[in-house]
Amino acid sequence: MNNDFEIVDGVLKKYTGQESKVKIPNKVKSIGERAFSYCNFITSIIIPNSVISIGEWAFVNCFRLASIEIPNSIITIGKSAFSGCHDLKNIAIPDSVTIIGNGAFCECLSLTNVTIPNSVTDIGDGAFSSCFALKSITIPEGVKTIGKYAFQECNSLSSIIIPDSVTRIQENTFHDCELLSNITIPKSVTSIENCAFCGCKGLKNIIIPENVISIEDCAFCGCYSLKSITIPQSIKSIGNSVFFCCSVLKSINFKGTKTEWIWLRKGLRWNELAEIKVVHCIDGDLRL
Repeated sequence: MNNDFEIVDGVLKKYTGQESKVKIPNKVKSIGERAFSYCNFITSIIIPNSVISIGEWAFVNCFRLASIEIPNSIITIGKSAFSGCHDLKNIAIPDSVTIIGNGAFCECLSLTNVTIPNSVTDIGDGAFSSCFALKSITIPEGVKTIGKYAFQECNSLSSIIIPDSVTRIQENTFHDCELLSNITIPKSVTSIENCAFCGCKGLKNIIIPENVISIEDCAFCGCYSLKSITIPQSIKSIGNSVFFCCSVLKSINFKGTKTEWIWLRKGLRWNELAEIKVVHCIDGDLRL
């Protein structure tokens, strides 16, 4: 019933009804901030093609929301728009969307699959953090920014391919992705930032491509299964505690010379509680 919607100049300000299945009226152009927040009786929502934006916290903590249709008219999904929608299992983001806001799907505990279209250029900070059931996600070419904490604590995520359009792996992006065992880093990336892969207990092998110039503090801290890593000649600095507690990492493959490794700037405790005994350089081995 239209009486259940508070609409002002095309903006849906508040849903006041009690229905479990909701169809938003066609006259709505945008879903406003907190319009459905804590409506934990709602199980499904249909959004009409008239809507172009989903506002911040629009559906925050709609715990029982399991089904939502997002039309091709939507351009932006705002900050924390679906945060805390615990029963939401699948989401198809339409190819009209360019920005997925900070925390947009944070703590969607049942979310297993996400389809991100080629139109998206920015995945915000914490966009999918604590999506414990998320098993697969494809990041398309065209995404330029993957925000801080974007996939933190996605404990079921086992593999991911980062597209060539990304230049930084920001801090804590994959922190505590415990099952992550396979990741492809493109040559476009120039920095791996603080704690980017910290706590990725299942990560066994990683090749850092040419053009990366810095591996920042704690980037691979607590990667207990990491056995092999290749570091490019382009690297200029390795931060503090980068390989802290990488307890089965016994060697490093370095694509530069022994002299370059010796002069490479390394932070405090860069290899503390790791088992690194040798660095394989292009002109011979260095014993540590």
